[in-house]
Amino acid sequence: MKNLDSNLEAYKDKEISLEKIIELCKPGSDIYIGSGCSEPLYITKYLTKQNLTDCYILHYFSQTTQTFFSENNPALFRHNSLSIVNSAKMRDAVAEGKSDYTPVMASDIPKLLHSERYTIDIAFLQISPPDKNGYCSLGTNVDLNRSIINVAEIIVAQINPLMPRTMGDSFIHFNDIDYYLFYEMPLIEYDPPEISEVFHEIAKNTAKLIENGSTLNLGIGKIPYILPEYLKDKQDLAIFSEFLMESVVDLIKQGVINCKNNVYPHCMTSFILGTKKFYDFVDNNPFMEFHPTEFITNLQYMGRNKKLCSVYSALSVDLIGQVSNDLPKQLYSGIGGEADFIRGSLLSKGGKSIIAIPSTTESGKSRIVPILMYSPIALRAFEIQYVVTEYGIANLHGKTLRERVLSLIGIAHPKHRKWLLDQAKQANLIYQDQKIPMSEDGTALNYPQVSWAYEIKGGESVHIRPIQPIDERLIQELYYSLSPEDRVLRFFTNRKYFSHEITHYIINSIDYNKQYIIGGFVGKEEGNQRIIAIAEYHCDKESSFPDLGEFAITIHKKYRGKGLGRFLTNTIIDLAKEKGLKGLRGDVLEINEGMLHLLETLPYNVTFIQEQKSYSFRFRFDDLKESQSEE
Repeated sequence: MKNLDSNLEAYKDKEISLEKIIELCKPGSDIYIGSGCSEPLYITKYLTKQNLTDCYILHYFSQTTQTFFSENNPALFRHNSLSIVNSAKMRDAVAEGKSDYTPVMASDIPKLLHSERYTIDIAFLQISPPDKNGYCSLGTNVDLNRSIINVAEIIVAQINPLMPRTMGDSFIHFNDIDYYLFYEMPLIEYDPPEISEVFHEIAKNTAKLIENGSTLNLGIGKIPYILPEYLKDKQDLAIFSEFLMESVVDLIKQGVINCKNNVYPHCMTSFILGTKKFYDFVDNNPFMEFHPTEFITNLQYMGRNKKLCSVYSALSVDLIGQVSNDLPKQLYSGIGGEADFIRGSLLSKGGKSIIAIPSTTESGKSRIVPILMYSPIALRAFEIQYVVTEYGIANLHGKTLRERVLSLIGIAHPKHRKWLLDQAKQANLIYQDQKIPMSEDGTALNYPQVSWAYEIKGGESVHIRPIQPIDERLIQELYYSLSPEDRVLRFFTNRKYFSHEITHYIINSIDYNKQYIIGGFVGKEEGNQRIIAIAEYHCDKESSFPDLGEFAITIHKKYRGKGLGRFLTNTIIDLAKEKGLKGLRGDVLEINEGMLHLLETLPYNVTFIQEQKSYSFRFRFDDLKESQSEE
């Protein structure tokens, strides 16, 4: 405290009282109040009790419950939220016409400030005490405060010893402060609300998209908050994020986030929000760098990052991929740096733009809607690569409207999928005969959340999962890749065409119970892969063997003789057993030596019946070969 007193002693002539501060706020003044934790609460609580006349208040990312407007006379003094409305009180005030809101990207605000679009007469900020050289830190919020210091006529600072001294472009010399008031008080803190299991499932799915060596930009919301919990098995992550919450601290302490492979060797952010524990963590921590909005939201600097993954929440997504952060006819959260970072991620090599969203509202309404009619569009369809719900991941990047529709229906809540399908047909976005897997009672089926991996000699990995409607074109491509000889082996004829009617019929038969198809995919990312193998069974209750599934397998020539066929066969057998089938049957040409060898080496007694140039075969799971039975 002695050092603190001595550091301030040289600037005693700048000290001011609350009463004198009010005298600075003359009628017609344009006032800026520090964002988030940099709001000087001791000052603003006093200000809001005064009868400010015709003052205009600018704010960014307000976190308090202060009433920065007149309930009875909105024209008396006016509040304007820039880009983000993060306070329920401000949200209601805007909806009721008592407060203003400016929809603007975060990256544009510093430009507007320097262009004199906004003339700031007085800025009220909360900063750390000065060091022996007279430098204070902007602490938790560098964001717009750096620009404000450069453009405001008068800077009034609440010096708070509890404000952490953060590193980066965070420092302001006391000579640049016009007046100060010393008052120690706790900073605004954020305690996350209870998070349901649905959000954890979404976070698990989102984590699948984060590769080792990725750079994280995490937005505001429950899903970005809990995502780090599911990244503990990742390696060498980095951070370049407009905003950070406390949940990243454990990953930093564990070394998962180390920034060692990124162009920026430190965690880069603009502002944070959390508890005192988080504020203590960033205090004098050189690994955590704070930079102004104009730096963090600069596309050039974002694009330098490796695999920049931007994860944001939303309120709704429509079937073509447009995103809204607001309610129909009502502002909810605004814009912030989301639009900037979504674009920045696309400029980053290996970057990804990700929207993570529950499939329904708390009242059960679908958050995936046919088209955004009345909600402001925050992100356009071409800007979004991935949409994630608790039901899976939809990769939209480079996809047709029809493919987007099917992908998004596939991750919607099952009870809404039929409605979305019908709406898409009415809009002519999909085939009129398009169907999705349905149960006997007409309810859309959940796509099984199961998958397998098979490593081929040489290092290539085959990702295996159940086939979905979105895979129709990939199945066609596999069939068309078969040689005439292979087509004869698979279809008993040199089939020339594999039209939509044919492949669609195959997929429509799937119920993930008595009718099952799994596909082997190669490629780096889900949604940007190709199918190189298919294994399937289909039950026919009208056949002579209704408890046996008709089995078939198709493998691209390049991937034969590598053990993949046996792996797929064993997998489809395990699924058939799980679904209550008693065995499998099928037909094979006598010249299909590979398939015959596969069948003959199964651990079951396989019955073969000669039929001209082919064999029909069948086997039961409980009819093991003698050697297998003894084991």
